[in-house]
Amino acid sequence: MGDVTGSLDRVRQRLQQRYLDSMPMKISMLESSLRRQRGGAPDDAAKRARRLAHQIRGSAASFGFFELGTLAGHVEDASDDLLPARLAELIAALRETTQPQR
Repeated sequence: MGDVTGSLDRVRQRLQQRYLDSMPMKISMLESSLRRQRGGAPDDAAKRARRLAHQIRGSAASFGFFELGTLAGHVEDASDDLLPARLAELIAALRETTQPQR
């Protein structure tokens, strides 16, 4: 039984790492959307940010990243005036989660 549990743990860890490896591009896209919102292109940028947050929200919990899913939900559901702050929170959490452990 121990071998099966160990194998499942290794598979789970590989899947989590693969998920995290996809985050730098998503972080970059979210940062771009945030800059565009602050720079005067809020409608297009807000749609893009919400669409990406929706993807993260739908997949994060599947890989064990429940907080990221919750924060992505906050972005997806935020009013336009709260969107930049919620987006900044999600970006910070994504950065923290994807940083190599020290």
